[in-house]
Amino acid sequence: GDNGRMIVREDLASISFEHFAPSVRYKGYRELELPKVEKIEIGSDFSPFVAIAREIDELLRGVRARATCDGQQAFETQTVVGALAQAAADAQCRKIG
Repeated sequence: GDNGRMIVREDLASISFEHFAPSVRYKGYRELELPKVEKIEIGSDFSPFVAIAREIDELLRGVRARATCDGQQAFETQTVVGALAQAAADAQCRKIG
């Protein structure tokens, strides 16, 4: 995002947060700070990553005809997420201003 990034690692049961900070090496630039890692509890045996890999395998072998989510659905989801992010940013601007 504009202020950093979040990395979810199911295999490590962790979420890492990396925020941008002013660069000490390059005037006027920002760099990612060292990550802050939070351990998370994996509450079930279900793995979305394994499920995706299985679905891709089934698609490639012809066992499955269509993907659960296609490119158009992914684009529409991204559009909704973008609109929510913009609404949150607008609300924050109104709160500050």
